[in-house]
Amino acid sequence: MLTDHDSWQPWYESIQNLAGIYFVWEYCDPDSTKKYDDQSSDSVRTGLRKILERIDNTVTPKHRILYTGCRTPREQLSNLRQMVEPTTQDRKDSVRRTYDNLIKGPSKSTGINSWLEDWVVLVTNAHQISIENLSEHQICEGFIEASKDINPAFFNQMKTQAALRRQNETALEKQKRTDERFRDVLRLL
Repeated sequence: MLTDHDSWQPWYESIQNLAGIYFVWEYCDPDSTKKYDDQSSDSVRTGLRKILERIDNTVTPKHRILYTGCRTPREQLSNLRQMVEPTTQDRKDSVRRTYDNLIKGPSKSTGINSWLEDWVVLVTNAHQISIENLSEHQICEGFIEASKDINPAFFNQMKTQAALRRQNETALEKQKRTDERFRDVLRLL
């Protein structure tokens, strides 16, 4: 359902998928110039009608006004995209807000399963856009910290593994420096 900026991407992708199923995306794509006419096949006309129905059935009434008077899926999608599609900054802000909410842990109203699913969506969305100071690694660290009260065994296991990894990295770095010094000494001989 297209309700706001945050719902744009999944909604738009659902329209693209349906148009792909009916092999009519080229007639719906706002960036395309391919036109259809009255001579188009029944399957094309059926596909376009299905897209128009999907748009009407999945756009909230307050957004339907944005495409009033538009007769084709391309016109409707173009108008909706112009007014509803979030900017890159909007998407970054949304990912940041989601992250800030998720690190607080699951709320009683959403439950743990929804909270866990939201983390997966967050990683996917963050991967699609580059956000300063919020890498996939940082999101994973946030998840581990947020799980402390929910699953202490998981939290402790992850912290132990991280400590062991740091120990190994330190030992490897020491070994590397020792090897470099040894090579320097051999060169002097």
